Amino acid sequence: MDQALLITFHAEHAFAILSQFAKLTRDAQCTVQRMRYRHLFDIQAGFYLVRGPWHQLEKVELGLKLLEKPGVHLTLKRLDTAVDTPKPGYIPYWIGCNGPAEPDLLYHLTVFCKNKKIVLVECNAAEFTFPTTQATMLNLNAQALVPQNSATRELRDQFFELCDELNLDGIFEPERPQMFSGIL
Repeated sequence: MDQALLITFHAEHAFAILSQFAKLTRDAQCTVQRMRYRHLFDIQAGFYLVRGPWHQLEKVELGLKLLEKPGVHLTLKRLDTAVDTPKPGYIPYWIGCNGPAEPDLLYHLTVFCKNKKIVLVECNAAEFTFPTTQATMLNLNAQALVPQNSATRELRDQFFELCDELNLDGIFEPERPQMFSGIL
């Protein structure tokens, strides 16, 4: 039975780290179930979710020890299953907003989700400069799980009220199954 190994990392000036991870998984005959990578200034950061039998994952773990050096920070976590099962009682939703980049914006949005028992599965936020006004804006996109027993129309209205208060354009829509595959 397959298990999974979650590897989180950040590395300074380690441009080859992605190809090193790929070589380790290939040599151990494991597969990459999910991967996220971002190059930020001189730092590479992300995660790798590797799947395979325990004895093959052990080869990956041993190979990772060889990558450890100053500036390379790895965290490993073994998972009992390689299958990310759907969370019962939740409906997948897409949440997004654009607006002026304010220091408390993410705080208000995450508190709203916490208070409404919305699970953020994946969240990305990035600042950008609006071309015509040169104003600094924030774009946020999230895949979320909304409790099935919640009144989604009211929840959606409350989200849009929050967006109005924060001067944001927002979207709060059910996910299409093909867009959310593999996450649930």
